[in-house]
Parts: sequence; structure tokens; C-alpha cells
Amino acid sequence: MFVKKSWSNKKGKRYYTYQIAESYRPGKNKNPRTRILATITHLPQTLIDKIALLLKSPTTAVIADLSSFFKNSFVFGPIMFLYLLMKKLKLFEPLSLIPKSSRILLMAVILNRILEPRSKLGSVSWVKKTAFPLLFGLEKKNLSVNKIYKAMDVLYEKIDQVTEIFFNQNKKETQLLLYDVTSVFFEGKGPQGLARYGYSRDEKSHNPQILVCLCLNEEKLPIYFDIIEGNIQESSPVIPLVKKLKERFNLTRSIFIGDRGMVSIENLEFLKKEGLDYIIALTHTQARNLIWRKNIQPELFDEKIPVTVWVEEEKKKYVLCGSRYRAEHDRYFLEKLLLKGRAALETVAKMVEEKRLKDPVKIIKRAQKKLTKSNGENFYDFKYENGKFEIIENTSFIEKAKALCGYYVLCTTKVDMEDKEVEVHYKQLKFVEDSFKQLKDLVEIRPIFHWKDRRVKTHVFLCILAQTVVNKIRDTLKQKGWLDEEKGNTLAHFLDLLYQINLGVFEIEEIENTIITQLTLEQKKILSLFDLEQRYFTSYNSTKEVCSLS
Repeated sequence: MFVKKSWSNKKGKRYYTYQIAESYRPGKNKNPRTRILATITHLPQTLIDKIALLLKSPTTAVIADLSSFFKNSFVFGPIMFLYLLMKKLKLFEPLSLIPKSSRILLMAVILNRILEPRSKLGSVSWVKKTAFPLLFGLEKKNLSVNKIYKAMDVLYEKIDQVTEIFFNQNKKETQLLLYDVTSVFFEGKGPQGLARYGYSRDEKSHNPQILVCLCLNEEKLPIYFDIIEGNIQESSPVIPLVKKLKERFNLTRSIFIGDRGMVSIENLEFLKKEGLDYIIALTHTQARNLIWRKNIQPELFDEKIPVTVWVEEEKKKYVLCGSRYRAEHDRYFLEKLLLKGRAALETVAKMVEEKRLKDPVKIIKRAQKKLTKSNGENFYDFKYENGKFEIIENTSFIEKAKALCGYYVLCTTKVDMEDKEVEVHYKQLKFVEDSFKQLKDLVEIRPIFHWKDRRVKTHVFLCILAQTVVNKIRDTLKQKGWLDEEKGNTLAHFLDLLYQINLGVFEIEEIENTIITQLTLEQKKILSLFDLEQRYFTSYNSTKEVCSLS
């Protein structure tokens, strides 16, 4: 039996008729005919649809209220999206060296870092509320903090081989070695020997820290990382970095790009010895000394910037760069530095005035220490005579420093390279700065709670993998023209759209059914931006087929 739908047109209007019919044969070798059993046109359309469904499949149950059969709902959209994207980026290939059970747990940690960064304990609680265990056949009893720590230890045993594969995948035709260092602090004491007190870029001087060294190529992909003690000078890791990269890659055509902290005579001599070209920014002091020594007046070059201002024996050249925005930025920080230097000396002057400091030797030592600590020794001096402490302002130096605001000098061995190209290459260091910002603000690499060296290193590596995915998402959305804050199209909104795709589990007559919420037009659009097949977000069977880490 089936529901027969027919219609007729009267006075330009179409009328539908619904009837329950059955097919039968009037005799042997006769053609089948249709017999009408009942007319059901008068019934509500919803009831007609249910009758049609029942007649089509007799085992079908018509349920008035599906909520009574509802068992659970899980976060599905972002989990599936990130898994497919990571698979597309081949991020699972480096991890193929470790057992599948460990890979699944580490993938859960990476997903948590991207979506809702938490401690390892918090990540376990979060993962259990998502579709992740269902998709990857992970029993919840096997999802615990201790299991995750064990998986991290398994990764650490193979981390050199894993990173080797990961970095080789990313290398491609690398020309630029974009290198920088940042600090990451601990909550607690951290590993003995690795966690040290040092200059904190997070303004957490009371917390021990490590330094994270990161090298990207021009495609923003990591090709090297390392962690070192938190009190080491940031220029120190450059030589080990270059040695390691030379072992791994052919660097004959590569250019090392480094910021001011990388400049040291030892580093530059080493790069020269290794035959590696470089583009490095001079420190403010080095830039000032060069400009004044060569009697260069930066304002005369405003219309030509960037421009070569000096070539040293045809082996390296110095390129003057700058911008109006940078001038405002530099003036702001110069004023802060001047205020800090003066305030440091004023504390000593007050102590002398209040007779709390009387010994001339101690007064001079205290003033010198304060001045050095505030980085104001080039801008201020002091004099102590006859019980009076006087602050001396180095007016000439301050005026020259103000004149240099907005300008910076690049030193490069690429003498034949166009000045504009030198500047463009140097500005790509922003890729590393952006990566550090994403690591800290989105992936939340810090604070670190681990107190074993091996887990700190695996934690940092997993965070770098997570940041690589975040960076790819942001770049794709930007390139496809989707990102637009004025329209509300932000990364947060993008993830919200994915979060609206849920997976529901229902149990009807002791049979468990899994249903994925229907995709909206906007969700279909964002998936198409990444060339991901929609069937993985609509069919649970297709989803299960693709969720394999073998």
C-alpha cells in the first residue's frame, strides 16, 4: 500500500487529492492495476505524511514527542572541522611514530588548546562533553590526566624524530629564517634548572620562566623550536639554531632575519663564517652611534626611505627605514624611558635630602645602580658635592634621540638586494610576533603548570601545533575575504557557527540513533571556504569512516 497523490486544475487553481491505494494484478499475465482503498485528503498534512511514511516502511515508528527518547547531545562541529583541517595540513603524519592510543589523547589536548584552553585536568572534563570520544572510539574511562601525561611522555621519547618530520614538511622552498624569542612563565616553581627568573615579556618578574625560541619560514610555518633557561640572554640561542638548521636543511640560499636582541659580535661573526646572509635590526644605541658617527640626517631621507646610508667595504650595508606611525610609537616609549630614568635619580635625591643616605660612596653607588637599572644612563648623569645631589640632563643626547624617533637601521650582507626588499623581508618578522601573540592569547601556552622538563617541552610543542592550525584558519578566512569585524565576522564568530553543529543521540525501541543538526546556509558557506566536504557534517556514517588515525 502507498499514499497516492493526484491533482486537478480548476479556474487556474490546483487542487490536491490524497488516497490510500494498493497495487494488484487482476489475473495471470495481466498488467498491475491500482485500487483506491480510502481518501484521506481531509486529514491534516502532517498526519498524511506520517501515514505515507508508515506505509512505505512498516517497521517505522511514528513518534509524537522525540524528546522523550533523547539521551545526550555533544559538541560536534568544531571537533570535526579541526580534525579534517589538521588531516588536510598533514599534522598527524609526524605523530604517526607514536601509538594510536597516545595520538588520540594528544589530539584531544590540541583541540582543547584551540577551542577552550584549560589545564590538563580541565581538558579531560571538556573533551568528555564533546563528540570526540564517540568519533574516535575512546572510552571515557581511558580519558584521564594520568593517561594524557603518559601520552606526553611517549611523545617526548620520539620528539626529535617527530619534530624532524614536522619541520621537513613545512620547509618546502624556505628562503627566510624568521627567528625570535619570547618568555613563558610558570605557575609554581617549574622544573629545577630550566625554570629561572629573568626579564619577563609578560611582566611576571616574580614568576620563574623559560625562553621559547621559534623560527618560521615565509609561509608562517614553524621549522624550528627550542626551550632554554629563562635567564639566558636572548642572543645566545642563535648559534645552536643555525647549527641545527644546517644539519636539517640546505641553507645556501637562506637569509637569517633577526630583531635587535639577536645582534652580537659573536652571532654576526658566526653567520659570516657559516656563509649565511642576514638582515638584522641594529639596537637603538647602535643606530644612534652609526647615524651620528657618519653625520647622517634622517629627515633628509624621508621621501626616499628605505635607503642605504652606508656600505661597509662592499660586504654589508646599512638601510635606514622608518614610518610616521613608528615615530609616534618611539616617542611614547622614549618619554616613558626618560620619566623612568629621572624618577630613579629622584628617589636617591630624596634620600639624600632626608639624610637617610649620607655616605658619598654609597650615594654614588646607589645612584649609578638606579640609573643603570632604569636604562637612563645615556640620558642623565648626576653630581654629588657638598652634601647636595644634583640631576644632570644630557640635553644634547635627548634631542638626538627624539630626532631619531620613527627611524631604525637594518644591517644586511645582501648588498645587491633592493632596499625596499630588505625592509619587506625584515617586516616579515611580524609573523613570529603574531605567532607568539596567538600562543599566549588564544592557545594560552602560559602559565605552565608542569614541573618536569620533558612535559614542558611536549606542552610547548603541542601548543605550537595548535597555533599552526589557528594561524591557518585565520589566514584562510582573511584571504577569502570572510573576516570583517564591522560585519561581526571574527574568529570567535566563526567558531560559534561551528559550535552550533551538534550531535544528538536518541534511543528508540532499544536501538540507538545518532543525528547531526542540519547545516544552515552560513555554516555551509564557511565549510566551503576550506574545501571541506559537507557530508562529514551531515552523515554520521561518513563521519565515522573518516575519523581514523591508523
